[in-house]
Amino acid sequence: TEAGTLEDMHLLELASMGQDSEFERVLLGLADDGIRIMAMEDAFGLRTEVRFSNVERNPELEDGLFRFEPPQNVDVVGDERTPGQQ
Repeated sequence: TEAGTLEDMHLLELASMGQDSEFERVLLGLADDGIRIMAMEDAFGLRTEVRFSNVERNPELEDGLFRFEPPQNVDVVGDERTPGQQ
């Protein structure tokens, strides 16, 4: 739903419709050049806010530029790789 405006952004509020959602609601701050803010609130009222700046759409990137290697004894939430997959 439309949640008003902030500075030069239109605010859009997304509410969870499911019981098993990780977030109760998500607030998006949209400007002419794209998303500027994404704020997520969980069932405990904890809020995570991400601000975007200097965004480039679809830049050319080398395949080996990003590599994530979690430390030992760490669970990666949402890791859906099959065993043996890198």
